[in-house]
Amino acid sequence: MKHIHLFIVIAACALFFACGNKHSRQADLDNITRFEDSIDIQNSIISVDNGNRLIELYTTFATNHPDDTLAPAYWHRAAQVAANIHRPDIALQFLDTVIDKYPDYKDVAVCAFYKGFVLETVAGDMDAARAAYQDFISNYPNDPLAKDAQVSIENLGLSPEELLEKILSQNSADSVIAESK
Repeated sequence: MKHIHLFIVIAACALFFACGNKHSRQADLDNITRFEDSIDIQNSIISVDNGNRLIELYTTFATNHPDDTLAPAYWHRAAQVAANIHRPDIALQFLDTVIDKYPDYKDVAVCAFYKGFVLETVAGDMDAARAAYQDFISNYPNDPLAKDAQVSIENLGLSPEELLEKILSQNSADSVIAESK
């Protein structure tokens, strides 16, 4: 008889927690949607406070539901927001989470490329950016972004003026070659 009561209690707890997780998932999604809508994420510059709140919502969902198909997408979004509010440290942490824990995520290659971009443009760490771009090329040699990663490596550390000068001199050289043919 005690075993039957114990079984009923365990079954009731399992049912309660299963239903609670579904509600929690939907509640987390509703919170994300409400907040994204309130700040018009598509058409506005995100303040640091709003960015931090959005990161919190994304990471809460991804942490609470790590096996959900949306988890890597929310880690990815959290990384983008972190980079936009100049927090490369946490952006890189979130990108590493996607790369390490979700290798089958449809945009894992984009995350790997973005890691180099964040290191280059937000963190200003050219050596680490070079290594990240090289890792990207090694791990995703057939990805369309592989050429972009190679170009990024070739132009690391150039100021906008230097980059423009390089492009103009290459265009001039190409014109001379074309005229000589």
